[in-house]
Amino acid sequence: MKFVIEGGKQLRGEIRVSGAKNAALKMIAASLLFDDRLILKNTPDIIDVENMLKIANKLGRKSQRTHDVVEIRADAKSSTSPELPPTLAGALRGAIVFMGALLSQYGKAVLPVPGGCSIGKRPITAHIDIFSKLGIRTTKNGDNYLFEKVKDPQPKARLIEQSVTATENAILYLCRSKYNALLQNCALEPEIDDLMAMLSKAGAKIRRVGKDCINVIGVESLSPVTHRIVGDRIEAGTWMVAGLLLGNPLKISGFNPETIRVPIEIARKMGGTIDVEQDAIRVKKSITLASRITTEVYPDFPTDLQSPFGLLLTQCKGKSVIKENLFNDRLKYLDELKLMGAKVKDINVHESTILGPTPLTGKHIHSTDLRAGATMVLAGLIAEGKTTVDNAEIIDRGYEDMDDKLRNVGASITRR
Repeated sequence: MKFVIEGGKQLRGEIRVSGAKNAALKMIAASLLFDDRLILKNTPDIIDVENMLKIANKLGRKSQRTHDVVEIRADAKSSTSPELPPTLAGALRGAIVFMGALLSQYGKAVLPVPGGCSIGKRPITAHIDIFSKLGIRTTKNGDNYLFEKVKDPQPKARLIEQSVTATENAILYLCRSKYNALLQNCALEPEIDDLMAMLSKAGAKIRRVGKDCINVIGVESLSPVTHRIVGDRIEAGTWMVAGLLLGNPLKISGFNPETIRVPIEIARKMGGTIDVEQDAIRVKKSITLASRITTEVYPDFPTDLQSPFGLLLTQCKGKSVIKENLFNDRLKYLDELKLMGAKVKDINVHESTILGPTPLTGKHIHSTDLRAGATMVLAGLIAEGKTTVDNAEIIDRGYEDMDDKLRNVGASITRR
C-alpha cells in the first residue's frame, strides 16, 4: 500500500488528533488485571492497537470496538496463558508491557524477542533489571525470554534508565499484589500518568512522589472503569510541523499543548508562529531560522518528533544540526530526503547537518519506520510534483486516517 501526494497545497482548517497510541497500548495490557471490564474512550483506530487487542484476546480477554470506544472484558470461555503469541508479539514492541500484567496473574510470563520499528538496537535490559529488583528471574531460551517470580520485591527499586515501558511493566506487576514498593528513576512521559490515572480510577494505589519516583501499594482487585485516553502528543507535533510548513492557518486540537512544550519553544525560536490554547494550537507557515535539535527523554525533545523536525530544518535558512541520542538507526530517513534534494551531511549514525532552505522534488520514497513514514508524507506535501510513499501500512501503525485528515484540510493525497 502507498500514498500518492501532489505537493504545494496549503493546509487550512482543523485537525483533531486521535487518542495517544502509547497510552492505549499500555491500557490494553492493563486490561488483564481486571476481573470484569475496562472501557476505553478515544481509542485510536490504528494497526498497533488492533494487534494489542488481538494479543489480549489470546490471553483471555474479549474486546469490542464501537467507533472510538473499546470495551475489554474477561472471557471465562477463552483459554488463558502466560505466553504471548509469537507472531503478533514479535511484530509489536509495545507487547512487552503484557509482561507485568502476566507476572501479576501467573507469577511467570514468556516473551518472544520483541519487534517494532527498525530504528536501531532496543534491548530489554531495563526490564530485566527492574524485574530482578522486584523478585523476578529472567532466562533466555532460544527466541524467548522466561520471567519467573522467585522472591518478594525490594521495598525500593531503582530503574537503571528512564525507560517508559520498564516503568509501566513495574507498575502493572505491583498494582495488584500484596506489596508496597517505591520505584525510583521512573520515566516522566504523560502517557504513564494517563495509565496511572486509569488504574487509580479502578482502585489502584499509585502516585508520583517527587519528580521521578512512583509509589505503588498493591490492591486485591480492580473495579470496572471507563476512561478517556489523552490526545496523542506525537501526532499533534507532527501536524504542528505540517502547519509550520504549509499552514494558512492550521488548527490542531484534542490534546494538551503542555505535553509538547519543548518542541513548541524550539519552533518559536526558529521563527514559528504558534498560538497556544487550552487544548489546541494554531499554526501558520512561518519558519526561517536554522537550529540544533537534540533528542532526550521527556520532558526534553522527543525522539518521535526528531524526523518531522529534520524535514523542517531543510526549509530553514542556514546550517542546522540534528542529534539523535536514543536510537542508532533513526536518521535513515535523511537518505530519503536527500533523494528529494535535501542537503544533508552525515557526521555519524547519531548526528547530521542540514543546510537550507532547499526546495524538494517529488520522488518515489520509502517509509523506514513509523515516524519517518509520517515525515515522508509531510515531505511530499511541500515537494514540487508527485511523491509516492511506499509502506503506508507502517504509518497506519501509529496514525489514524492520516490521508483523510490531510484531505480535510486541503492536501492532495490518495491511498493506493
